[in-house]
Amino acid sequence: MQDRFFIFILSLIFSVGSVKAESFIFPSSRTDALGGTVVLSTPTPSEQLLSGTPLEQTEKLSVDFGYTRQYDLKELDIIYSAVSYRMQNFSLAAGFSQTGEPDLYTQKNMRLAVLYSKSFYTIGNFITGEFHDFNKRYNSVNKISYGLSVQVRHKDFIFSSVLENLNRPSLTENSPKANRILTFYGELPGLKKYKTTLTFSTQADDENKYGIGESVKISQVGTLMFGFSTTPVEFGGGMKLKWKDNSVIYNASYHPVLGLTHTISFLLMILHN
Repeated sequence: MQDRFFIFILSLIFSVGSVKAESFIFPSSRTDALGGTVVLSTPTPSEQLLSGTPLEQTEKLSVDFGYTRQYDLKELDIIYSAVSYRMQNFSLAAGFSQTGEPDLYTQKNMRLAVLYSKSFYTIGNFITGEFHDFNKRYNSVNKISYGLSVQVRHKDFIFSSVLENLNRPSLTENSPKANRILTFYGELPGLKKYKTTLTFSTQADDENKYGIGESVKISQVGTLMFGFSTTPVEFGGGMKLKWKDNSVIYNASYHPVLGLTHTISFLLMILHN
């Protein structure tokens, strides 16, 4: 059974065809529920790492962390944590995630973002480390990639673009180089209680990915979320419950073949400007 699991993991890592058009995958508190989109007006630290969005003007230090069960397979469980700090025009964000069981196989991702905001725009720089460990059964492999982002804010919309894998890294000398991936995120604030979020991702020689999400504030403490994405086709939904400056968020996504993915996460607002 373990040998089959390793064969599956190795095929997933090194097969070009298994990786669809998508942005850097870092687990976050709401993206599964919102079709892979991001709430750009009020991002969590993990969502900053995806979209290059700064913290709100009133926020200074924020932390979120969570747990994901993918497709009801404990071997693919994910734990993650992210932190963001805003100092005048700069936002610094860092995150760590781990997938798998240490006795079998683990994938660790580390991501660092430096964002500079001025007037209506934000420019971001990213460094991402991806590390695969097979508990001494196979040699460990890893890669380091670089990315850039640009965001524009307007009273009627927020638009962010992220370009990943500028250096086109590879896990080994013989494995394919990673394609550059361009992802667009958008938000239409709409009415006060409604937010529509969008995403589009593309890379060479692969299918484009689309996503749309909707957030509906139903009370002072509760927000409903739902969304849809393609490549692969998935449906999502969830709820955010807020207490003072802190929140607990549950979301889930459904893959027609692989089944459900669940995420429970916590958001803590520690300091304000």
